[in-house]
Amino acid sequence: MNLIQIMKLRVGVASFVFMFLLILSFNNHVEASKIDSKIYKSIYNYSACVLLTNATHQVGCTSKMKGNQGVLHLVNTNADVEFITGKGTQGPYVPLLNNSMFIEPVMKKLMDSNQISGVLVIHDEFSKNPDGGEFSPDTSCPMDNFGMYSNNTEYGSCKKIEWNPIGNGMSFVYYGVPIFLLQNNEEIESLVECFRKYNRPHSNGKQSYPLCSVEMKDFMFAAKDTPTCRRKTEMGNPIQNTYCDPLGDSNIFGTLLPTTGKLPSNDVIMVTTKMDSTGFFHDHSLAVDNGVTGIVTLLSVAYALGEYKRKMIKANKTEELSKLRPIAFTLFNGESWDYIGSSKMVYDMENNAFPSKGDYKLDDPKLSSYASKIKLKNLAYFIEIGQVGVGNEVYAHTDPISQENQFVKDRIDTILDQLSSSARNSSTDFNVVDRSSKQPLPPASFQRFLRSRKDIAGVVLTDHETSFSNKYYNSRFDNAANLDIKLEKTNGSFVELQSPILSKLANLSETIANAVYLLASDGQPPSEKILVPRNMSANLLYCLVYAANCPSFKEILGRKSGPLPTAPLSRYISVNQLDNPITQLLNRLLSYYTGEWLPEANCTKALRKKTLPEVYSYDIVQGSGSNFTCVRSSVYNTPAVSPAFELMDYTSTDYSTWAESMWYSDIGIQMYLKGDPAIEGVILGSGIVIFIISFGAVYFINKKATTLFSPNVLVING
Repeated sequence: MNLIQIMKLRVGVASFVFMFLLILSFNNHVEASKIDSKIYKSIYNYSACVLLTNATHQVGCTSKMKGNQGVLHLVNTNADVEFITGKGTQGPYVPLLNNSMFIEPVMKKLMDSNQISGVLVIHDEFSKNPDGGEFSPDTSCPMDNFGMYSNNTEYGSCKKIEWNPIGNGMSFVYYGVPIFLLQNNEEIESLVECFRKYNRPHSNGKQSYPLCSVEMKDFMFAAKDTPTCRRKTEMGNPIQNTYCDPLGDSNIFGTLLPTTGKLPSNDVIMVTTKMDSTGFFHDHSLAVDNGVTGIVTLLSVAYALGEYKRKMIKANKTEELSKLRPIAFTLFNGESWDYIGSSKMVYDMENNAFPSKGDYKLDDPKLSSYASKIKLKNLAYFIEIGQVGVGNEVYAHTDPISQENQFVKDRIDTILDQLSSSARNSSTDFNVVDRSSKQPLPPASFQRFLRSRKDIAGVVLTDHETSFSNKYYNSRFDNAANLDIKLEKTNGSFVELQSPILSKLANLSETIANAVYLLASDGQPPSEKILVPRNMSANLLYCLVYAANCPSFKEILGRKSGPLPTAPLSRYISVNQLDNPITQLLNRLLSYYTGEWLPEANCTKALRKKTLPEVYSYDIVQGSGSNFTCVRSSVYNTPAVSPAFELMDYTSTDYSTWAESMWYSDIGIQMYLKGDPAIEGVILGSGIVIFIISFGAVYFINKKATTLFSPNVLVING
């Protein structure tokens, strides 16, 4: 074999090796997912704790960029906590906490130990609730810094009354590790079984390999505070990264009758409630008492007054309606985060920008179809519906500071008189908090209005006289069980809600509806009693607490609407870049309840495109009959974003500065078995030795190839 043949042989061998490695790498790529699934088991059903920032600090959770790993340890008792913080030697750990152990003292002890890299929380609505029946991760004096009593020496910082005495403040702590809520029983059981099989300590307290471990990815882009993350977002960067976005969405505002032209002072009656909810895990907070009961009551009031309006129009009694003061309904969004929605509405009213921007003249005949501008001076009466689900009583709270003005005090007397008389006719257990005690208002949107203008007469309706009756304020346990709401199956696929609050909410709605009419008519009673359908509270509760694909929500779907989910919709405000489904549904529902119901042909394509400042909006909905209905109403979405972001004042002490961090899309949880590091070291060392020997052998063979692969040459002398 000559030299050329040898070179060809070496090239052929190299080509064969290259092709073999290429095929092998392709095969490895194909098999990678199979190998990954054999090593890791993903957890799919969870709610993540995310990172939020405000003017001064950050709160919430985050992982390292590549995720956090730790050994799983089931925590059912304090002894399990002691094991992690003291006896355990295989840290860092990822504690798997049950409901009763995810409380502030336990979390503080775990975090202070520096022995954990993340936390998993089991959520089972039917298991024991924490602290023997009370748990609130909010503060004991919610949103005090942004209400009307901020910096007030007599009423500020809850000096008179602590509204949420059980509040532990967990929602406003920065943990610096990922925390996930688990909801699927099968996945929870697989984690528990993995712990019991591999991680349960021996009699000597030691654990042996392999160990069941967890990887948690929840890396958040934001850091430090809102001024920092907004500055990084707004400054030029090569990859156009967004580090955080302001919390924001839309308020829902509407009037019973269209309001056009210039409004007189002290004319508008406002009926309001909050529509958002929050908890430690934002998307897992139904807020049944602190939210749903207010929404249900307001919508029932709107329906009752809207139905009365439709009857009067049908009977050609519009003259009675024309004499009414403007009645406005508002669902505020973002109130859980330092009054985002109400502060934005007040800001816009102060700047001649509500319900829409634009400096148009309402006395211009060409603009007769434009909605009236509403300013703070136009507000006459304010009725806010707060937490009203616990117990049988309803309490009316008033502000002691504004009542120092006799004009305001007289108007508050008028509100209370009308509510009291209507309550007697509707079997509502109505009470007024002792005004001589000078007890301040509880946390309420109305505080933001009084903070700017103290001559507005108003009341806040709640189920508590002093501190909150709701023992699960802004927590995931403010659910159906908190108000003893039960779902019973009846004939076939029908279900029936059972709860003592159903009649309470119906009676209260009827009370408010009739009182509001009397305020709007200056005491002139309606032609007939304004009634609330007895099943309305149950229907709306079912939609908001159990399933969005409910009859009441289906009535407001359009021809091209997609299917509704079988679970309740989240009411967390989220960031202003997203369309929140619950906001759109509640807007359509308020439009449907307060609007006129016309034949579908009345909703032309041109009319359906009309938006503010036009006074009318048009929607086609399925309705309750066999034909689709055209709804003409005066209901709009208005911005619910803190003015701090409009002013770019990220250190504001007047307005909310809450922003939510952005995160990677690979957020998630994986379970796997962790091997013995000593054995892994031996395997690694052996691999290195084999590699060195192999490398040396290949080098030697390559260097001696001409000798090793050259045949002996036999020379024959002729």
